Amino acid sequence: MCMSEPAFLPSPVMIIGVRGFLGRNLALCLAQKGVTVLGTTRGESASPAPDGVKRLFTWDGEDAEALAPLLKDMPAVVNLAGAPLKTSPWTRRYQCRLRESRIKSAAALMAALSGRRKDMRVLQGSAVGFYGDTREDWVDEDSPPGDGFLARLVTDWEAAAVALRPRRVSLALLRTGVVLHPSGGALKRLRRIQHLGLIPLPGGGRQWLAWIHIQDYLAALVFLLTHPEIRGPVNLCAPNPERFAAFASKAVARGGIRIPLRVPAGMMRFFLGTAAEPLLEGQRARPERLREAGFRFKFPRLEAGLEF
Repeated sequence: MCMSEPAFLPSPVMIIGVRGFLGRNLALCLAQKGVTVLGTTRGESASPAPDGVKRLFTWDGEDAEALAPLLKDMPAVVNLAGAPLKTSPWTRRYQCRLRESRIKSAAALMAALSGRRKDMRVLQGSAVGFYGDTREDWVDEDSPPGDGFLARLVTDWEAAAVALRPRRVSLALLRTGVVLHPSGGALKRLRRIQHLGLIPLPGGGRQWLAWIHIQDYLAALVFLLTHPEIRGPVNLCAPNPERFAAFASKAVARGGIRIPLRVPAGMMRFFLGTAAEPLLEGQRARPERLREAGFRFKFPRLEAGLEF
């Protein structure tokens, strides 16, 4: 599932949060290219490592001193740590977990690299939620942050990495959209619901969806690992976003006729609270940094992006 990339890849590469959906796919992709992949997990490292991972370490996501020796002489790190955005109500305790699992890991990573004498490439996880709800406005990497819980979370997440970045670290912030893959994420949940004969449309479905096919996501990370001159925020999303209603309709097109189920925004906010934000808010985002650097999407349009 990993697209080809002729440029030189650093090796080894440490993936923080390698057991997650994106981390597992990235590990296998890099291993298939001959890269030695190491990883960290918050759980028990004695359990089997994901495919492609040569060695798995336990790290709590906060202790910079414990992380520092794992990164000695490491040329590249990809930090994908972060609690999942569940589609159930977020208690105040879980909101704190969402923030701390991201902000503390980013700050600890940079602290662990302080005083480093060799150049290092760091790809730091982020999200297009940085822009908040853009409505009909286009946004790119130079656009300001939006409002709301998620926008504040992502803004603080990025700031934690940028503020502590050591001089020898080349840092890219991965503002990732919805990653399409049949065995994970939004597409898997949507196709599970379609068996009920319904197409759920949160808030009516007019919000924009910044999406990216898993192959383009992996190819973009490989591209960024081989181009350390690309720094700062990078939108990881296809150049042609879709409204959620169009996405949902196309995603289940082969499954026969489905009845649109429009769920009022007020009802979703009543039952889900802050957890309704990623379902109701959309980002009409462009991947300008990737485009300017010469990256080519294999799946620029949704119709092709739904082929698996």
